Amino acid sequence: MSARATDFEARHARVGRALICALGAGGEARHFEQLVTVLEAHLSRTERMGLLAAAIGAAEVEDAVAVMSAALGDATEEGAGPPVPPLGSLVEEASAWTEMASDAEIAIFCLATFNAMRGSRREDFLAHVRGL
Repeated sequence: MSARATDFEARHARVGRALICALGAGGEARHFEQLVTVLEAHLSRTERMGLLAAAIGAAEVEDAVAVMSAALGDATEEGAGPPVPPLGSLVEEASAWTEMASDAEIAIFCLATFNAMRGSRREDFLAHVRGL
């Protein structure tokens, strides 16, 4: 086995053990907060993004919005508010809205839109994002 494969397995084994400990502790927030340190130390940004996407996809929309809102700040702070009905093309209107929206608003609307996608549209979207 190559050194790279051994490193890969060791890193992921550490993350797996830490996740098992956090889950086995009854879901207490402090154990998941400790997991953050392990994830940052042993996973690449791409790996952490994959875990985040999986967790968001598995969550109920309301739960995901609540967690993302808490993590990113209050979406009502000096944001653009909800998107307005399009007057021109949807792409132009969406792009104009994102220029005015706060980071939290963008994340929340992105999450809600992603969770509303069904079947092959969701799969195509994920393939597009992962290809960037």
